[in-house]
Amino acid sequence: MIAGGYDKNLDYTQLGDIIIDKVKCIILLGNTSKKIKEAIINSNNYAKDNIKIIEVNTLQEAINESVKNANHDDIVVMSPASASFDMYKNYKERGNYFKELVSKI
Repeated sequence: MIAGGYDKNLDYTQLGDIIIDKVKCIILLGNTSKKIKEAIINSNNYAKDNIKIIEVNTLQEAINESVKNANHDDIVVMSPASASFDMYKNYKERGNYFKELVSKI
């Protein structure tokens, strides 16, 4: 899972629990990366061995890490959980750039 973005001062506590239950590797970027990471680590179900947390600075780095860490049958999803104002003009620009990067894999 790729997540993160602009910080609108939201509470990510419940998201941390869901991520622990559903995701084996999360790649975080943007201003909310630290808040999402804290929500994961503070989850009652957190154990260092049950999820890999990777922090990156750009979407290109996130795609590269996804390629490195995904197995053949894995699904990589971009579910930012945050707005993209800190990196892109809007969600469409971010989505189009994501599709462009993925199409080059």
